[in-house]
Amino acid sequence: MAVVGRSSSGILQKKAANRWTFGAAKRTRFLDALATTCNVRFAAKHAGIDPTTASALRRRDGEFARLWAAAIELGQERLKEELVACALGQAGAGNENPGDERAVVHHAPFDPDLAIRVLQLQARIAPRGRSAARAAPEPSAREVYAVLAQRLDEAEARVARRAALAIEAPVVDDAPSEGR
Repeated sequence: MAVVGRSSSGILQKKAANRWTFGAAKRTRFLDALATTCNVRFAAKHAGIDPTTASALRRRDGEFARLWAAAIELGQERLKEELVACALGQAGAGNENPGDERAVVHHAPFDPDLAIRVLQLQARIAPRGRSAARAAPEPSAREVYAVLAQRLDEAEARVARRAALAIEAPVVDDAPSEGR
């Protein structure tokens, strides 16, 4: 995909779109693919971004981290549903409509062993990712203000202690006097 922009000299020019740009449309495509596949690399490729871009945004943006965790949970639920359908002899029952424009993957034959391995892997790594996304809810403005006020009070107390110590310490004049 190409975009039109101005060069430093002001001339209009056509240039390739930056694959590290991660706007709302790409985020949606990424999260949809992640929810379908539980695979970050595939989801990033599907969205047209680099996987490190998505990971960096996940670290910086708490809301995106929560959406990421929710997408992984949805993907795991889909895999579990497919496993149950396979166990009941209804393999492929959970596949999306092949004509669906939002379909992310064209389903290959379902491999229950692979699905179990993916779920086991997700179970091993999920406590790190999910707990980080859920353990740090965004603080309210009142909470931020309270923490800042406390830190300012602590800083003022340190300054006052240092000033008191400076007053109590005797001044020593090491400069030679003129009469010596």
